[in-house]
Amino acid sequence: MSDNVTLAAVGDISIYGPVRENIAEHGPAWPFEPCREALKSDLAFGNLECSAFRPDVPEPQHRQQMIMNWNDGAGLAQAGFGVLSLANNHILDFGGEFGEQTAAFCDSVGIPWIGFGPDPKQARRPAIV
Repeated sequence: MSDNVTLAAVGDISIYGPVRENIAEHGPAWPFEPCREALKSDLAFGNLECSAFRPDVPEPQHRQQMIMNWNDGAGLAQAGFGVLSLANNHILDFGGEFGEQTAAFCDSVGIPWIGFGPDPKQARRPAIV
């Protein structure tokens, strides 16, 4: 076992608009193919800069459309993300329900998340991996 730990950290991960159109054509791993090697690490961390909605829920309409379908986000786990931050200015664009769906999405693909919750204590809880 090595004493070294490698961390890959990225900024905004935005899976909406034209990215979703390309995912429909090429599959959910498509956005991460160009950076797959750079993400190889002991822990990959990123900021999920959009809300998520379950496939069985009608897609909300919003002027910014910064929202992803759970199916489109499947590539996040395939890319190796180990923690996602939901603490950003778009998590509540569609209301608290969609913030909760975004956290549930992360749970469904096995990615711990931070930066969101029904109260400050929950929103500030750490992800321990």
